[in-house]
Amino acid sequence: MTDLSALQGADLELDALNVGHLPLVRAVVRQLGIDEAIDEMLPIDPRSRVSDADCVVALLLNILSGRCALYAMPERFEGIDTSVLFGSDVPVDAFNDARLAAALDHLFDIGVDNVLGRIVQRFLARSRSPETYSAFIDTTSISLHGAYDIIPAEDAPTPTRGFSKDHRPDLKQLIFGLSLHGAAGIPLTSAMLDGNTADSHANRLSIEKLAGLLPEEDDVTVVGDSKLVDAETLGHLLHEGFHFVSLVPLSFNVRKDLVEEVRQAGEELPELGRVPGKRKADPDLLYRGRAFRRAMKVVHPQTNEAREETFTLVVVRSDAKATGFENKLDKLLVKEEKALRAAVKKANKRRLRCREDAEIARDAALATLALCRCDLRIVEKTVADKRSGPGRPRKDEEAPSHIEFVLEYEELERDDEAVEREAFHASHYVLVCSREEWSAEQVLAEYQEQSMIEGVCGFRWLKDVVSVAPVMLKTPHRITALGLIFVLALMVRNYIQFTLRQGLKESGETVRGRKRRKRVQNPTTETAFLNFMHAKTHYIRLGGTLIKRTSDKLSEDALTVLRLLGVPPPVFALPFEKWPSVAEATSGT
Repeated sequence: MTDLSALQGADLELDALNVGHLPLVRAVVRQLGIDEAIDEMLPIDPRSRVSDADCVVALLLNILSGRCALYAMPERFEGIDTSVLFGSDVPVDAFNDARLAAALDHLFDIGVDNVLGRIVQRFLARSRSPETYSAFIDTTSISLHGAYDIIPAEDAPTPTRGFSKDHRPDLKQLIFGLSLHGAAGIPLTSAMLDGNTADSHANRLSIEKLAGLLPEEDDVTVVGDSKLVDAETLGHLLHEGFHFVSLVPLSFNVRKDLVEEVRQAGEELPELGRVPGKRKADPDLLYRGRAFRRAMKVVHPQTNEAREETFTLVVVRSDAKATGFENKLDKLLVKEEKALRAAVKKANKRRLRCREDAEIARDAALATLALCRCDLRIVEKTVADKRSGPGRPRKDEEAPSHIEFVLEYEELERDDEAVEREAFHASHYVLVCSREEWSAEQVLAEYQEQSMIEGVCGFRWLKDVVSVAPVMLKTPHRITALGLIFVLALMVRNYIQFTLRQGLKESGETVRGRKRRKRVQNPTTETAFLNFMHAKTHYIRLGGTLIKRTSDKLSEDALTVLRLLGVPPPVFALPFEKWPSVAEATSGT
C-alpha cells in the first residue's frame, strides 16, 4: 500500500486512456480459447518480447475495431490502455510489421488447418454442444493487388486469374472456402486455394476437412448452393456419412421435368413458409411447394462407381422470383430480338449456297428464341458473278450467276404461351435433400439458412472494405495465415452476436439499437459495440506514483451485454494478468 504522507506536496496527475469495446473482444478471445490454443502450439521464444498468440490477439483487435495496415499497428494502439488487453509487461511497440509477419510465418509452418481445428474441437467439446446440427459451406474469390511473381511455398496457394466473383477479372485472385457451424455461425473449416480452383473441387475439399474434424457420432447436414450438386460431390457427402440440402442446378433434366410436371398438373401448391416484406406496407413473400422422391446419379469417391440414389426433391414457388421475372421480361424480349438479328446477319454473311446449310442456319437462329416466334423464311436468290475477262460482254452472252440462300423475316411476335411457361419455370426452383424423414417445410427452412454464410455472418463481413479486401501481402503463405486470422475474427464476431441474441430472447430484455432511442432484441455485434464507444480507464497518480486505477461507469445496456456474454465488468479496468475468470464459451442452443 502506498504511503500517501510521503507524497505530500507532490503533483496530482490525472490520465485517461481509451479502451472502447476492445476488452470485450479480448474476453471473448479468452472464452473461445484462441490464445491458449496458439500458445500450446507455438510456445513463446525467450528471445521474443511478445508471443505469437499476442500477435494474433493484436491482429484480431485490429480487425474488429476497423482494420489498419500491419506496418501501422504500433500507432494503432496509441492512446489505448494496452495493459487491459495484453498485460502490464507487454510492450506495444513490439507489434511491428516484421514481428507480425513472423507470426504469420509461424502459423503457416504449423498448419492453419491444425490451428483452426484445435480451436474448433475445443468449442465443439463444450458441455452443451448439440450432436445434431448443420454445416453451411460456400466459396468466394479474394482479389489481390500486386505482381506476385514469386514462387509460392509448398502447400501455399497460387495467385492467378479465374472467374472473379468480385467482378475484377483484371486482378489475380485466390479462392476462399469456408464452412460455418449451425445457427451460431462459428467457422469450422477454411481453405485458401489457387485462383482458378473450381467450386466443385473446393467443396469436396471442405467436405473432407469436415469429415476429419467433426465427431463421428454427430449427425451433420451439409447445406450449400447448386455447386454442391454434382455426382462426385454427392458421392463424397454420402461416403463421409453426411446428409445434405442443396439447390438443383438449372441444367439438370430432373429439375426441368419436375417443374413441368407441376405446371401440367395446374394445382395450387401448399404453403411452405412466408417471409415479411422489407417494409411494413409490403406484403409477405410466400413460398409454396411439394416434395417428390426421385433418383439422381452419384459417384463413389474411391471406386468411381456410378449408381442411382433416391432423394427428396422439393419444388418451391417463390413470389420474389416471380416478381423478378416480371420486372425483367421487357429486357428479355429486347435481348431475344437482338440475338435473332445477330444470328440472321451472321448466317447471311456466310453466302449460303445450298438449302441444307440454310436450314441448319435457320434452326440455329430460331434456337435463340424462347419467348417470341417469327416466320423465318429461306429465300432463294440469283446473284450475278463478276466476269472473268476484260471488256464489255457481247449482246448474246449470258451474265454468269449463282444461287444463294438468305434468311428473311418480317416481324417478331411475342409468344404468350411460351412466356407463361417460362415465367412458371423462372418462379420455381428445386431443392434436393438426402433426409427422407424431413418435410418439405423443413427442407426449405434449412436451405434458407444458407444465406448466413453469404451475409453479414460470412462473406459479406469478410469482404467488407475494412476487412479482407483488398489484400496487400506479397507472399501467398502469409496471405493464407492472414486468412486464418480473419476466420478467427469472424468466429469472435459471430459468437458475440449469437450468444447475445440468444440471451436477450430467453430473458425478454432489449438493448439499444443503431438509433439510440430504438430498443432491439436482435442486435448485431457492431451494434453491441456501440454501448462501449466511450469506455476509458482512468489513472490517478501523485508524484508519479499510481494511487488509483478505475474505469468509466458502464451503461445499463453495456452491463446487460457483459452479463449475457459471461464477461465480468472489471475486465475494463484491471490489467490483463489480474482479470477475474471469464465464463467458458458454449456451442449449444
